[in-house]
Amino acid sequence: MDNIQELQCPSNSAIHEVTGLYENYTGSGTGGIKLPVGNSGARVNTTGMLRFNSQLELPEYYNGTTYVAIDSPPTISSVSPTEVASDAGGNETFTITGTRFVSGAVVNFVSHTGTEITASTVTVNSSTQITAVIAKNSFVNAQEPYDVKVVNASGLQALLADQINVDNAPSWTTAAGSLGTIEETATGNHFTVAATDAEGDTVSYSLQSGSLGGLSLNSSTGVISGDPTDVNADTTNSFTLRATAGGKTTDRAFSYVTRNIPTFYDQIVTTMGLDTGDNLAILIDPFDPNSDSGSGTITNRSGRSNVDVNITLNGLSRGGTGTGKYWEVLTGIDSYMSFGNNITNITNASTRSWAYCGWWRPNFEVDQGNGILWMLNDGDWSPFSQIGVRAGQGNGYYLHSGSNHSFINTSMPSATYTNKWIFFGIFHYVGGGTVVMQGFHDATNLTEVVFSSQNSSTGNASGHDMMIGARPDQTSEDCPTGTRIGPQAAWYGGDNSFVTGSAISTARTQFETIFDATKSRYS
Repeated sequence: MDNIQELQCPSNSAIHEVTGLYENYTGSGTGGIKLPVGNSGARVNTTGMLRFNSQLELPEYYNGTTYVAIDSPPTISSVSPTEVASDAGGNETFTITGTRFVSGAVVNFVSHTGTEITASTVTVNSSTQITAVIAKNSFVNAQEPYDVKVVNASGLQALLADQINVDNAPSWTTAAGSLGTIEETATGNHFTVAATDAEGDTVSYSLQSGSLGGLSLNSSTGVISGDPTDVNADTTNSFTLRATAGGKTTDRAFSYVTRNIPTFYDQIVTTMGLDTGDNLAILIDPFDPNSDSGSGTITNRSGRSNVDVNITLNGLSRGGTGTGKYWEVLTGIDSYMSFGNNITNITNASTRSWAYCGWWRPNFEVDQGNGILWMLNDGDWSPFSQIGVRAGQGNGYYLHSGSNHSFINTSMPSATYTNKWIFFGIFHYVGGGTVVMQGFHDATNLTEVVFSSQNSSTGNASGHDMMIGARPDQTSEDCPTGTRIGPQAAWYGGDNSFVTGSAISTARTQFETIFDATKSRYS
């Protein structure tokens, strides 16, 4: 028996008859012992029975109660991925590498509190790789980290500790879509976007695509700030922002509207077409850098060839920011804007007409005789070829045209005028037709003060310098100290000035359009 390398038994059923022959068998050689082979159905429940189970592909023995497989446990060397976004929905597929994986293996994930969750499907790709699939929401952030456990069909198992963590992408708390509207002159902080992270990781923000329209995004706070790019019309800026936390990202689309704030030039010339062809004589605007650069003289943007381009600014200081810029009357000095003495003979025919509009902020009650707003004047108040528009004298409007002195002298509407921006619009057709309108910046529409067929006659004397802010022939008669002057425009001469012929109803519409387009500047 010393050289026997293989023990051949007659059959499984006959093993009990020859058992005694091998009670003290000692093997030798290198070939090994050949065990009887059979599937689980061919087992004989005899205590001490040793066999090879072809179904399990393992040797086994019967201990008097059950068959026990003889096996080595599997090993786990790695798992991928190691992070799960539990709130992302769907399934996570894990690839587990190791050794001695067999068909029928089960994969469990064990939380740090001992709770086990089982993979819904397990595929043993080979003895060294397993693919396990499980729903992402099976993992709980408070239960991380999770161990990975593989249990072979034999019951032997392997455990790789602390492998799986829950790491969800950040979640936006700011709703997608429009963040709001800002004016093109706005500065400072405008919007704040925000996202949170379930794991408490720090969230950072970045521009993923699109344009912020001249604004800047603070990567730490989500604040969007700065000076938006100037626009010629209300413009929507669309962009996608990315929130990042712990290496995870979430994108969201946003937008905002940059609202165009038209200068007087934008509204009067570009939009409405009321330019030099319609005898535009004066066009100045403290908000318009092409009209007031902030130093030196003011530039008259009318383009009228016989009107001064550079306007004298005397006794007026600059103030305000953005659309709210203005010129303010100083104390102790004559305060006015002078457009030169070459604007003369402006009502020398019965078919002529003229118009004026502008923004003012009196620091007194204009309707109570406490001062005068000298809006547009080119004469010494004698009845010769001059225009005169003022408010406050006699608690009302006082207008003259050509040789008609005070052809309009009417009370102003009773209201609170002190420190409120107000728009004035006056149109007069010499042959017969006058409209006077006014409106505070927060009004829906202008208030009509005068709407009549009143006419004026003509004259041929030369007047004084055309001025805004003071009486031309006596400049010490100016607006009260602290009065603020906004953008101004005036048209004179010609058969079609501001409107065609005597269409005072059209003039009323023109003033309303200018008012609506610019009133938000002083909100």
